[in-house]
Amino acid sequence: NHVGVLAETFEQEDELVAADAREIVSLAGRKGVRLADRAREALGERDDRAVGPETARPFRFGVSVWAAHDAHEWRAKARRAEAAGFDVLVVADHLVEGMFSSLAPLVSAADATDRLRVGTLVLNNDFRHPVVLAREASTVDLLTEGRLELGLGAGHMAHEYAEAGIPFDPPS
Repeated sequence: NHVGVLAETFEQEDELVAADAREIVSLAGRKGVRLADRAREALGERDDRAVGPETARPFRFGVSVWAAHDAHEWRAKARRAEAAGFDVLVVADHLVEGMFSSLAPLVSAADATDRLRVGTLVLNNDFRHPVVLAREASTVDLLTEGRLELGLGAGHMAHEYAEAGIPFDPPS
């Protein structure tokens, strides 16, 4: 029952929102399924991700991971996300203690996996010069063999700007 599969997936939403990749894989293991694959099946998508005339792109699932204690743990999180059926692993762009910078960890995550796409959710355009960012992004895309998904945004956390000494332009 497609509706039942989606309902069961959405009932777990509160648990999934706060979870990191390790917790998501653990949840999938307890349920004995790959949650993303079950949701895809419920939506009628095939495993080969073929795009039919009625859809422009297949529905995909991503996981946001902020950090890890070391390189080994970071790569393990990426592998667990891929094993759980996620399509993309993204890193946010905040100047928060304990959070990775946005681009460098993506190369490591892609290196540790076979098909997992990697990306940013989203890069703050005020933190980097556009020319420098274009150079960094093209290098990451090259080193990840074309698996980079670059998300760009305007920034919204005024305290980050203040702490970094960057002027914050509020929405007009």
